[in-house]
Amino acid sequence: MKKLLLILGAAGLTASTSAIVVSCKTSVIRWDKIKFSDENIYKNLIIKLKQGGIITKSQADEFFAISDSERTSDIVKLINKSITDYEYEANYNKQNDIFKIKQDETTSSDNILDNLSSTIIYNTYTSKLIKDSNGYDEEFAKNRSLNPNKIVKNDEDYKYAIYYKESSKENSDNEWLRWQFRGEFGQNEAHQTPSLTLLTNSDNETNKNFIIVGSKKIQGVETASLDQLPKVALGEEIPENTDTFKIDAEFSGFDILKYRFQNYISSEIKTTLYDQLIGMAYLNESIISTNWTNLNYVNTNARLNTSNKLVNSFQNRLNESQESNIKMIWSIQHKDTDENIAKWIAKIKQEIGDTTENGNIRLQNYSLPDLKELIEKGPEGTENVSDWNIVEEGYDNFFGIKGYNGIVRNTESSVEAITSQELKISSDAQTAAKSITSPTILINNGAGFKVGEAGAKEIVLVLPLYLNDIYSGHGINITSETSTESDSSNFNEIVLPLNTWLSLSDKVINNSLITKVENVGGTEIVQDISNNYYVKLSGETAGKIKVNDIEVQVTPTSDISTLGVNDTIDKKASVFANKFSSDDQSKFNEGDKIIYQVNLSRTIDPLANYRLMRDWELNSNQSTYVRGLSASSKQSLIDQVSNGLISKDSEYVEEAKTVLYTKYISDGDKVLYQTLYDQISKYIKDDEDETSD
Repeated sequence: MKKLLLILGAAGLTASTSAIVVSCKTSVIRWDKIKFSDENIYKNLIIKLKQGGIITKSQADEFFAISDSERTSDIVKLINKSITDYEYEANYNKQNDIFKIKQDETTSSDNILDNLSSTIIYNTYTSKLIKDSNGYDEEFAKNRSLNPNKIVKNDEDYKYAIYYKESSKENSDNEWLRWQFRGEFGQNEAHQTPSLTLLTNSDNETNKNFIIVGSKKIQGVETASLDQLPKVALGEEIPENTDTFKIDAEFSGFDILKYRFQNYISSEIKTTLYDQLIGMAYLNESIISTNWTNLNYVNTNARLNTSNKLVNSFQNRLNESQESNIKMIWSIQHKDTDENIAKWIAKIKQEIGDTTENGNIRLQNYSLPDLKELIEKGPEGTENVSDWNIVEEGYDNFFGIKGYNGIVRNTESSVEAITSQELKISSDAQTAAKSITSPTILINNGAGFKVGEAGAKEIVLVLPLYLNDIYSGHGINITSETSTESDSSNFNEIVLPLNTWLSLSDKVINNSLITKVENVGGTEIVQDISNNYYVKLSGETAGKIKVNDIEVQVTPTSDISTLGVNDTIDKKASVFANKFSSDDQSKFNEGDKIIYQVNLSRTIDPLANYRLMRDWELNSNQSTYVRGLSASSKQSLIDQVSNGLISKDSEYVEEAKTVLYTKYISDGDKVLYQTLYDQISKYIKDDEDETSD
C-alpha cells in the first residue's frame, strides 16, 4: 500500500485498506451545528464536490463507500493540509498587496511541520546522548531506514551517508568519519557517532563539520576523496555520469539530525503534529496589521494586530506593565549534601551578581555565552565534580542550553507545558515560575528544589517570552556605541542584509527624525516623491552614509535578527513606478528586497515608536537573549508557541474549524474543490494500486 507520505511529501501519515458502505445525507451541514468528526468533514466535502460539478453522482457514491476510519482520517489530513496552505497563501497575498512585495517562499504546512519536528528530534536525541554517549541510532532505526532519501532529483539509484569531522585520540588527523552504528553499513563496521559537543555547538565553523554524501556504491566511498566530490544542491538534478556527490549546503548539528532521522521524523513525529495545522493557520491569521502613513512609498507601516489571538495569548499588553504568559524553562541539577548544594548555589549567585527582590538570580546583564558555560561546567570549584548538572533533558535549538523542559504557559496557580508531554521540574518550581516576568534563575531561597532521586536538587532557569523582544526592530535601527575606551566618540551603525533596501523615514538618530541622507561610499541612496530616503549596500562589504550630517556605517549581515516584513519588491506594481523617478527606479535590481520592522503600537509617529522600543530595552523584563536571535529562530519560536497553544486548547481548534471549514468547504470555490478532489483521488488510487500488488 502506498502511504499518504508519497502525496504529502514526507508527512509520514499511514493508510488502511478496508472499507464499509455507509449512507449519506444530501445536503451540507453547517459547521457550527456539527461535531468535527473525520466522517462528517469527509462526507460534507464529497457532497460539495458533487454539488460543484467536480464529480458525478456515481463517483460520489464510490467515495462514500470509503468509510474505514483510518483511511477517512488520512483523507481529512489531506483536506486540512490543503486548507492550511490556502489560508497561509491568502494571508501572504493580502500582505503582498499592502506592501507591494512578492514573497519568494511562502510559509506552508510542510515548512511548519519540518521546523516543529526538527526541534523535537533535536531535544530527543540530545537527551538520549546525555544518558548514553553512544547514542540511540540503532533504536531509531527499528523498522525504518536511517539517513535521507529523495533530497535531490533522480536519486533513486543512490544511497546516502552522513560524514562528520571531530578531533579525538582515535581521529587525531581530523579526517571525515561516517556516522553509523555498529553493522549499519556492513558486519565489520564500528560504531561511530558525533559527540554531544559537536551536535550542540552553535559556532558557525561547526556548520562545516557535517556533509551528506550520495553514491551508487555508498560502502565503497573513500573518505579521503570527500572534499573533492562534485556538489549538488538540495532539490536539484544529479549531473549525468555522476557516481558519487555531496550536497551543496552547510549543516549545523540541529540541521543534520533531520536528515539522519528523516524517516523516523516522518513516521513518528509529524503524524502527531498534523492535526494542529489548521488551528495554527487560524491562530496566525492577520498577526500583522497596518496603519496608513506617508513614511514609505507604499504609504503604510506594519504593526502587531492586538486583536489577534496569538498576540493576546503571549502577554497582557504590548506597552507598559507587560507581563508574559509564555516562558521557556530549563533545569540545572546537582547531587550532593544539602550544605554543599547551598554552597554551589551561593557561588552561582555571587558569579552572576544580580538578584531579585525575593532572592532569585536575575540574568538581565549576564551574557549568554557566560551563562551557557556556567550551566555546562558549574561555578568555580565544581569543574571536576562528576555529579554537576546531572539533568537528563536535552538541549534547546535556540540557545543551546542543556536541561530544556520546553515552553510553558501560565495557569491559575502554576505553569503547564505546551511543547512537551510534561514538565520534569519540581512542582514547587512550577508554582514559582508562574510569577516570573524577567529572565531569572529560581533558587528557592538558596536551597534549590528537591527533584528526582534522593540527594538531587535543581535550580530552574525561566526565560519569559515577550513579543517586544521577538518583534523588536532593534536590528535594523541606527545603533550608537562608544568607539573605544580611549575614544569617547560614538560609532553609529545599521546592520543590513545584502540586496535589501531599508526605509529611513521611520528611523531616528540622536533622538531626531532623519531629514538628510548622503552616500559616503559603498551604498545606494534613493528618495521617493515624498522625500523619504532608502538605503542599500552596493556591494558585499560595509558602506558608509551621512544621516543628518552624522556618519553611519552600514554593515552587511547574512543573519538578520529583525522579524518583520522582508521580501522582494514588486517592481511591476504601479505604486513603484509612481513613487520613484526613473533614475531611482534603475537602482532597484531585479530580486531586491525591502524590509520593514513591525511596530508594537498604533501610532505612526517614528519618534514615539522609537521611544517605545528604547523604553522596552531598558525594562528589566526584556531579554537580549531573545532579541538577539535570528529572524528565522524567532519565527520558529512563534510556530512552537502556536502549536503548543493549539495542542492544549481544543477551543482554538474548534473555532478554527468553524471558520475555515465554512470558508473553504461550505463556501469554497471550484478551484479549491478541484485541488482537494485531485489529492483525494490520487491518494485513493495509489492506495488501491499498492493493495492490488
